[in-house]
Amino acid sequence: MTTLMVHHLPPTKLIPNSPFPLLHYRNAFAHLGPNATPQTISNAVKANNWDTHWLVRYGDNQRAHYHSIAHESMVVLTGSAKILFGAGDLDEEGEVQEEGGVVLEASVGDVFVIPAGVSHKTHAAKPAFPFTLLTPGPAEGVYEGPLDEIELTGFTMMGFYEKGAVWNMAYAGDGMEKPVPKALMDPVRGSAEDGLVGIW
Repeated sequence: MTTLMVHHLPPTKLIPNSPFPLLHYRNAFAHLGPNATPQTISNAVKANNWDTHWLVRYGDNQRAHYHSIAHESMVVLTGSAKILFGAGDLDEEGEVQEEGGVVLEASVGDVFVIPAGVSHKTHAAKPAFPFTLLTPGPAEGVYEGPLDEIELTGFTMMGFYEKGAVWNMAYAGDGMEKPVPKALMDPVRGSAEDGLVGIW
């Protein structure tokens, strides 16, 4: 059964965050059953106006960052980790964070819908492996290649952005250029009112 948790994250001294809440789905693609593979998940999300851009294996720690010009969504494919949302790093190594935000446990089947401006950093990934971009080519841009042929080890997530979106990397103190309009559809629930469309 799919469940949805909603997190409102106010601005901090370093991170703008967003008036739109962070959405956290558990067992987001349970309806796909044993057919829930990276490719079938990507196809389902694409039908809801979001495109797959990358598939990444995460390491033990990551610098907190956000996207100031696009909303983002991520699905957990393998492993587990903790993700800090809504607070910035106080050092470039990402070892010390400011107060604020929320730490969520990420496990297989989870989907996060992250509004532009909301920071996130993955840490304590299990099993432990080095950070690696698993999809060939750059992470920026729609990935059209086969997904089920990619070997998944460690903690892996697949990233989506609204169709036609261009994204950037921003860090603590960078600010926002301008507000990003509400997404047209929810990557999981499409145009249903009990998802992004009704909540944002």
